[in-house]
Amino acid sequence: MKPAKSYFNTTVFFRNIRRNWPLWALYLFAWIVTTIIEIVYRGHFYENSVIKSAIYGGLIFNAVFAILAALAVYSYMFEIKRASLIHSLPTRREGLFLSSFASGLSFMIVPNLIITLFLLPFGLTMSTLSTALVFDYLLRFLGVTCACSVIFFGIASFCAMLAGSKWSLALVYGIVNFAAVAGEAIVRWVLSLFVFGLTGFNSEPILAAFSPFLQLGYKLEEVGEFGRIVNWYWLPIYAAVGFALSVAAVFLYKKRHIETASDPIVIKQVRPVFKYVMT
Repeated sequence: MKPAKSYFNTTVFFRNIRRNWPLWALYLFAWIVTTIIEIVYRGHFYENSVIKSAIYGGLIFNAVFAILAALAVYSYMFEIKRASLIHSLPTRREGLFLSSFASGLSFMIVPNLIITLFLLPFGLTMSTLSTALVFDYLLRFLGVTCACSVIFFGIASFCAMLAGSKWSLALVYGIVNFAAVAGEAIVRWVLSLFVFGLTGFNSEPILAAFSPFLQLGYKLEEVGEFGRIVNWYWLPIYAAVGFALSVAAVFLYKKRHIETASDPIVIKQVRPVFKYVMT
């Protein structure tokens, strides 16, 4: 009797965890060092700085480690021999993607939880807040950092389905995150040479919404009383976008040909876009 194909492969999941443990350990270490420096500098558990750390640390760390995690867990797709071996397993492509996606996302989600628990005793012993408020701040810290993880790893996973090599994955990730804003900056700079009174870089980019990193940096920096993020609704919006891109990545993966491994771009329709944007 022909064996049924699985929708999740625990071997792939735990292999990624074991082989790439330095990656999530480095992510956790970066957070621990950052929070310890912040607490030592302040001399106490400063509530608003916890939220500020979640915003800026969440953006920077997750934007960087999301692409590193994607390069690690999807690396088998960039070599024909490894791709052929992995795809010979009795696991559907949806299962291979889900196993790799879950392991890559856990590189950030689990350390986010650990660092939240790490901050708990500092909040209880080094602040004048009630226990309920300490938990409130730390839950918001966890929510912001996990939302950033979903956003950037969703984007990185989508880019991995378009790219056929590690270098092109890094380039596509950069294009998706910054091409619109970079193009606008170039246009503004050129126009500033000819249009009197127009300057290139003194205001928020019009196309910032197409760059989650910059848009969240602009919109989340305003923290009100009791650490409330004024424009917090941008987080669930971009988290939904990251989730939608992850779903789209599954459909791209199902159409991906194994023999396109090592090609710069594996989707023919995207190749002209990639060429002209890079140009």
